[in-house]
Amino acid sequence: TGQVFCGEAGWFLNRVEYTLAGAKVNLAARLMQAASKMVAAEGKSCVLVERETYTPCIGRGDGCSWEVLAPIKVKGKADAVEIFRPHKATPERHGRKSSLQQQHARTSGRRRLSY
Repeated sequence: TGQVFCGEAGWFLNRVEYTLAGAKVNLAARLMQAASKMVAAEGKSCVLVERETYTPCIGRGDGCSWEVLAPIKVKGKADAVEIFRPHKATPERHGRKSSLQQQHARTSGRRRLSY
């Protein structure tokens, strides 16, 4: 979460590409690298976010739970970065139906959505 520069880069006669640049793009790349290492170690996919993304998401009532992980050191940052891993909202975990399940139950009558 944050500001980035996006636009065309390159020379118009040779090759022009659309690109993103900025500290947040670099941090996102580092978090993707860390997530891929976790996938290799744990054998399951994951998404990692930093505090600026995590903070607005907590307490939204969407049933998503968050795991606070140990801060990691990333290239280009002097301090370790706090990281968080979101977990899919499930009725079993939260004791209630997700908003998607509630909407589906309203529109489809007897049919229930099962996760």
